[in-house]
Amino acid sequence: MELSEAEAAFAAFESAIEKDPGCADIYYHRGQVFFILSDFERAADDYRRSSELDPGFIFSHIQLAVAQYKMGDLDSSMSSFRECLLKFPNRGEPYNYYGELLLDQQRFQEAIEKFERAIEIEKQK
Repeated sequence: MELSEAEAAFAAFESAIEKDPGCADIYYHRGQVFFILSDFERAADDYRRSSELDPGFIFSHIQLAVAQYKMGDLDSSMSSFRECLLKFPNRGEPYNYYGELLLDQQRFQEAIEKFERAIEIEKQK
């Protein structure tokens, strides 16, 4: 992403927040831009705000955990994933993303278990 594109995007997000400060999607998408720019702390802040505004939107929770992992905050990341698994027990996405982080840590057996659970859940749909 070019700097001028990011600046324009952030200006648009600020305008959107002024118009609808309670819209979780704005914070989620701004968090995505911060994430792309490797500003994981600001991304995490926006994912947290998005989750507060719309607790049922699973991807804000997942992305918060991933951003925490990218910041090197392993304990918070794993805790966020465990909370996500409890909050969304019938969704495969958190198991899959959690499995990816476990795989990155070379915790292969645990990762496989999460991937298998994600597949099992998706097959039931």
